[in-house]
Amino acid sequence: MLFILNFDSNTKALFMKMKTTFIIFIIISNILFASVTFANEKSLDLANQVNTRASLDLAWKYFNGEGVDQDYEKAYIWFKKAADSGDAKATWEVAKMYGYGVGIAQNSKKGNAWFEKAFVRFEEAGLQGDGHASRKVAEMYQWGVTVDWNIDKAVFWFERAGEQGDVLALMGLAYIITYGIGGLTYDIEKGNRWYKKAAELGNAKAMFIMGTRYFYGRDLIQDYGKAHYWYIKAAEQGDAWAHGNLGEMFEKGLGVTKNYSTALKHYYLSEYLGMWSTSILQYIKSIESEMTSAEIARAKQLADGWLKAHNQVRILNTRCNKLKTLIKNVSKTEAANMGFTHQEFARGIGCWWAN
Repeated sequence: MLFILNFDSNTKALFMKMKTTFIIFIIISNILFASVTFANEKSLDLANQVNTRASLDLAWKYFNGEGVDQDYEKAYIWFKKAADSGDAKATWEVAKMYGYGVGIAQNSKKGNAWFEKAFVRFEEAGLQGDGHASRKVAEMYQWGVTVDWNIDKAVFWFERAGEQGDVLALMGLAYIITYGIGGLTYDIEKGNRWYKKAAELGNAKAMFIMGTRYFYGRDLIQDYGKAHYWYIKAAEQGDAWAHGNLGEMFEKGLGVTKNYSTALKHYYLSEYLGMWSTSILQYIKSIESEMTSAEIARAKQLADGWLKAHNQVRILNTRCNKLKTLIKNVSKTEAANMGFTHQEFARGIGCWWAN
């Protein structure tokens, strides 16, 4: 039997409405699926970034023995993990470890391959606005690491890094320009401007350099007032040399009112923070011989008070002293690059002697 279906107008309207609703449902489902997929991809990307940072952090902990037993082999494992995720800094460390046999058997061929990879990654990150990466590209051109030595390109990338906010790049730029490195025409005035900019952005070594140039009238008109200004700023960040020079200023009344207790306070702090000079002990002994026991006690009180008020300096000093010890110990081994790496890390965290 043949059945013929005849739809009246109401049935047809209902059918069309159901068809439209189904199409809308399909469209919304696709949109929601795409949104969820995109969100999952973003979450996965974020998770990878977090994992990379965690790997890099753990690598440094093993490398420097911070909170864990020092273990270069484990440091290599975690640097490699972060490097395999594309991290430029970790790639640089893996390259050095292969190049110098730190934590892994020395392999110059692999080391060079990783250096080349690090250069590419630093360059890519630098072009995207990463100041640290731009500075590393500059340094690789400055020293001819995996690329031909080119001081003009080094200056270009140092300037780029400086514009991107990397203060250490300004220091590198100032050094090259001030001393005419690589055959460049030296420009002391321009170099001083870069040092001053770095100082204004908070670099302790730049502050000390500015203070010293004013103190001795070196390339600048001698001005004890400005020297004192910059020394104080550098000293606030724990620069031992700045404390030592402030001690001399207060001991001799250079641009400030002579005050033995304040002078001795700065000498004490300079010694505590690790001033690399046996003369600091002579300064302390000499000035103490001219002071009363009450004045000496006052100086110690002032020094203790300063340290309590600058707890972050004390914490940083502890870390920096540990790195200094590691550098001293590893410099006696064939893998002297470990000393360089510790020095580089010390510079990164702000140790006054490594900047």
